[in-house]
Amino acid sequence: GFASDRPAWKNWMLDRAVAYPSQPEAWADMAARCLQDDDRANRPAPFVAGEWPAPSFMPFERPTRRYAVLHVGASTPLKRWPAARWRVLADRLAEEGLAIAWSGGATERDALDEVGKKECEYDFVGVLDLPQLWQLLAAAALLVCPDTGITHLARIAGVRTIALFGPGSVTIHGAGAFWAGAPFAAITLDEFPCRDQRVLYRREVAWVRRCGRRFDAAAEPAGASDPSACSRALCMEGITVGSVIDAGTSGFAQGR
Repeated sequence: GFASDRPAWKNWMLDRAVAYPSQPEAWADMAARCLQDDDRANRPAPFVAGEWPAPSFMPFERPTRRYAVLHVGASTPLKRWPAARWRVLADRLAEEGLAIAWSGGATERDALDEVGKKECEYDFVGVLDLPQLWQLLAAAALLVCPDTGITHLARIAGVRTIALFGPGSVTIHGAGAFWAGAPFAAITLDEFPCRDQRVLYRREVAWVRRCGRRFDAAAEPAGASDPSACSRALCMEGITVGSVIDAGTSGFAQGR
């Protein structure tokens, strides 16, 4: 396991304590360090689609023509993209001939209500279990989502993915070496001023630049009055619809 966890008793059961890297690295590659010998001979090969077989699933009604999945939910309001941007993006994709399938968790119905789903669009918010969601993604032409749990499932399913990074770090949660073959584009505002925290899983890491502030509607944006809280995701608001469209038409380079 990784060294220097807090509180200290969490380190007592380790047979081998692995230090975090001194240079920037994706989390998947960091985790692989725990599988390696000291000579790094056991580093896992990059993931290849199909190595993890899809689970069995209960049948459900999927779109009957080529479609894009737009996942509006996120693990925190600070990772949500503005509803008006989702609406514009959906309309642009529909103009390109794609059906629109909306996705989100069971508690994220409000996000889609704010976007305003059209009658011709598919609504899967809070409807699918995890195996069904895998199937929905695997058959999609495109997924657009915030930097949240669905991005990890998308890599396994092999769907072309555009992930929107606000408070999160593209360096840490981007593709890295293990996921290098995934059709994945990350959009972020580089060097955003309040993406300035250096803690990763309770460890101070010199090269880390991320934001783990909690959402508090009463706080100032970017945690100006409370360094632990933020009321407005300015880092997400800075991501334009145009940048998402560009990423979908001009390739999938990590960190775009």
